[in-house]
Amino acid sequence: MSDKLKVRWGQLGRPTTAGVHRVSGIGDVHVTEQNIRDATEIGGDPWVELCDSTGFGPAVRQYTIGHFTPA
Repeated sequence: MSDKLKVRWGQLGRPTTAGVHRVSGIGDVHVTEQNIRDATEIGGDPWVELCDSTGFGPAVRQYTIGHFTPA
């Protein structure tokens, strides 16, 4: 089993604009226009692998999107 943190695209609120989207219990996820295009191309509610990008200091975890996996 993978130790990578994964959420469903729907947990991000199915973003339509790039920016920071907060996921309850997870933290802030930085979504790019390319991420939105990838999720749209895959369709459905794909799994999203999150990559920790939290620097020193922030109290809220910060992530970028890694890979999408079809549901």
